[in-house]
Amino acid sequence: MIVNLKPGPGLREIGPTFGPLVQAWRAAAAGYSDEELRLLLDFQRRFEDIVRDQLARLRGDLDRRARG
Repeated sequence: MIVNLKPGPGLREIGPTFGPLVQAWRAAAAGYSDEELRLLLDFQRRFEDIVRDQLARLRGDLDRRARG
């Protein structure tokens, strides 16, 4: 997915803060092929699902302890 931001007041506000991050990310991503980036994205999505599931599990445990 490619996201292009249109220039405007919001972008001007956050540009100084996030611009260096975006430039560093682009430089890092440039070292990978499209196939490698797809693999990394797939891994990241799977990892995110795992983290969300585990957070939900932990929250459930905490809720039960608070009630128990």
